[in-house]
Amino acid sequence: MRERSPIIVAIDTTDLAEVNSLIEATRNSVSVYKFGLEFYLKFGLETLQSLIRRFDIELFLDLKLHDIPNTVAGASRSIASLKPLFLTVHATGGTKMIRAAADALPETKIAAVTILTSLDDEEMKRIGFTGSLSQQVLALTELALESGAKAVVSSAREVSEIKRRFPSAITITPGQAVTI
Repeated sequence: MRERSPIIVAIDTTDLAEVNSLIEATRNSVSVYKFGLEFYLKFGLETLQSLIRRFDIELFLDLKLHDIPNTVAGASRSIASLKPLFLTVHATGGTKMIRAAADALPETKIAAVTILTSLDDEEMKRIGFTGSLSQQVLALTELALESGAKAVVSSAREVSEIKRRFPSAITITPGQAVTI
């Protein structure tokens, strides 16, 4: 495996020809590729295994698991053969759920999604959160890291404060899509 780039390419398509083209065009500069729930549900384990072998890439599996701990542990074990570098779970699933994922996949970096970037302060209040969005991101980051997560997913606005308070945390921020 080549040296790991800090850039992760999001594969946000279910068009296999486009997936192959995108990986082929970037694989000399990027080693980690993020595949989400839509891709996984359409193509499953075998297609991901094939892409990993064919292109010698590392997998960021963005499933955003959020269920009871036993179900999350089982789901995590079901994708163990993929050996994902990252697997996402929702931090709002709580300590036991995050720990269940981390225990089920000890070689995988569990990445806890703090607050979806589609939510604003108003929507957060409607859901029942108190305090600002930034405060919630920091609180969920702390919970996630204490529960076994190695990374957190947040907007770029919170990264500086996350890194200041939790220097060992891996921070992942969604970027803007570009066409190659």
